[in-house]
Amino acid sequence: MAVSEKHLSERSPIICNLRSRHQPRDQAEITIQIRGDCSLTAPTDSLIMTSMKHSQLHAVAHNFTDSLACGHGFVVGHCETHVFADAACNPDGCLVVDFLTGQLDEGSGSGQLLHALSLFQNGFENFCQKHGASKSDFTEFKTRFEAGRGGNMYTVTITDGCGRRSSIDYKGIPGQRIKTLGDQGRITPNKTVLEN
Repeated sequence: MAVSEKHLSERSPIICNLRSRHQPRDQAEITIQIRGDCSLTAPTDSLIMTSMKHSQLHAVAHNFTDSLACGHGFVVGHCETHVFADAACNPDGCLVVDFLTGQLDEGSGSGQLLHALSLFQNGFENFCQKHGASKSDFTEFKTRFEAGRGGNMYTVTITDGCGRRSSIDYKGIPGQRIKTLGDQGRITPNKTVLEN
């Protein structure tokens, strides 16, 4: 198996070179050369590689979440929901959706929302493919929806196949990143990297 260096450099900034020895599939090995003379050789079945950067996966997750937040569910056809109204019915004004399982992790929701979540779970792989990703690139994809006096907001948390985990807060519909004033007086979008 040979993969062009150009193809890899476009998809992943870390991997410069990838070559496989011509062996039976169960004995195949690949050598990955990483920036300079550092390299790694391993059986092909022991490596997990993602084809997208973490930030790109987060953008896919945000766009998918926004379709539920807006209440129209266009990514799964047309599925009307009122996720913030469901969140407001909970004592703490929030609920947590796990898009990979199609379930609520926290809080309760209407039958309409629970039905929609199963549609969203089933439609996620197709949505990922349209954006050059795969559902398997995500090991976690949860969103916390909050209905409050200051307006509706949601927090998207993902973990990618390499174990990197991050959360980003969005406010309004469509969801815009919440911006904060930094130490140097600059306004920057808020992002929390929970693990690398």
